[in-house]
Amino acid sequence: MMQDRYFAVALDGLKALVEDRGENAKFPFDAVWGYVTEDVPGPRKPHQAKRLLDNGYLELTGGQAKAESEARAGSPTREYRPGPKFRMSSSKVQTKTRSTADALKALVAAMEGRGFLTTAGELANFYLALLASPLVILTGISGTGKSRLPRLFSELIGASFHSIPVKPQWDDNSDLFGYTSTLNRDAFVKGEVTTALENAMENLSKPSIVLLDEMNLAAVEHYFSDFLSVIETRVRSNDGIFTDTVPIDLPPLQAGTEDPYSSLRDLRIPSNLRVVGTANIDETTRSFSPKVLDRAHSIEFGDVDLTAFPIIDSVSDSPADGAFSQLAKGLVDLKNPLTVGEAYSTQRELFDHVAGLFEEIRLILEPAGLSFGYRPRDAACLYMWHWDHERLKGVLPRNTALDNCILQKVLPKIFGQSERLRQSLEILEQWLHGKSVRGFDADPERDFLQSADRVRRMRQQLDEDGVTTYWGV
Repeated sequence: MMQDRYFAVALDGLKALVEDRGENAKFPFDAVWGYVTEDVPGPRKPHQAKRLLDNGYLELTGGQAKAESEARAGSPTREYRPGPKFRMSSSKVQTKTRSTADALKALVAAMEGRGFLTTAGELANFYLALLASPLVILTGISGTGKSRLPRLFSELIGASFHSIPVKPQWDDNSDLFGYTSTLNRDAFVKGEVTTALENAMENLSKPSIVLLDEMNLAAVEHYFSDFLSVIETRVRSNDGIFTDTVPIDLPPLQAGTEDPYSSLRDLRIPSNLRVVGTANIDETTRSFSPKVLDRAHSIEFGDVDLTAFPIIDSVSDSPADGAFSQLAKGLVDLKNPLTVGEAYSTQRELFDHVAGLFEEIRLILEPAGLSFGYRPRDAACLYMWHWDHERLKGVLPRNTALDNCILQKVLPKIFGQSERLRQSLEILEQWLHGKSVRGFDADPERDFLQSADRVRRMRQQLDEDGVTTYWGV
């Protein structure tokens, strides 16, 4: 196929670039074509960046670079660096990353076959967030695929899927869980989340994903507060992992009659259920409270490439037999740690490293009156536990995974308008680049480029507008 030929040419160019500039080089993608002598049609070029990303030969730094080609010289564009395949030192590492990593790569191809573009690294981040947290929030501008990702993901791995559009007037849990009719106190109007919980309970071996579409049209902490509280009560039992009962407004029991709602009176949130919320961030929507952010992984959809197009006929439109069963099994595996305490003894060094990073960030933000508790740290530890357990280094390097944790669990909590905040953001930006700041030693391996770029933009917004927040910058 010609696409394979274009890919081979791009890979040869990338190898020549790495040989010339080194494995730590950072560059715009058009620099790769500067090392290619064979003529390649222009429209085919952007798509090869995605294929090199998916196959581990490239990775995004999260920063911006200036284009080097004659036609676009100086124009701002994405910045890349050599991917993990250039850094693997043994075949043992490649063997470790085979199962789940290859399933994610196959899933990327299947999604492209349906017209949805993503990368293996982005999909790995979404999957790890689902493994580590019962609530994942996808934010960003409209039209970037926030709603389509969980729908396609559910379809391809064989999960149950329930889509619920949020209404602006919601101010309690009755629209989600149901309510007793005011006209007939014996009649119960079932909510869509209640139906999803029942379906999940009936098949605990199958993942169940609930989509709350445009979840911040209403105040999340109002209509979803009961779910957020109940999910905190998860415990292990002989039958699996369950929570306290869900508070549902059911009709009162009638003495001497059969209870038609007996199954709902003991309804709980099972471990196979995940909630994915989407949120457009603009002036028509509400911001998220700390209660919500503490319990969710917030993934932003903002880095779009309008030059890339899916090649729908380049892959089979149906998933390979069993290709994604590993992903589904991971979401329902009862051996997954429920708390950091369950896993600490097996990952002491990794957890201590994560805790150390989060503590340094907390100390940097403390003078600005900002802080955070144990939940963000624990969520990051569980995310990294799954990253290591699923052996995803080949599609999501360790530093990128840690960068995701900072970006998704810490930075969304930053907001304000003080001079002390500006100073803290300046220090944090330098720290994220691995530099020595305020008593913290320099560390070249502490290079969290996505987070550093977001902090830079937040600091610029503070300088220009007098106030800053994580959202929308």
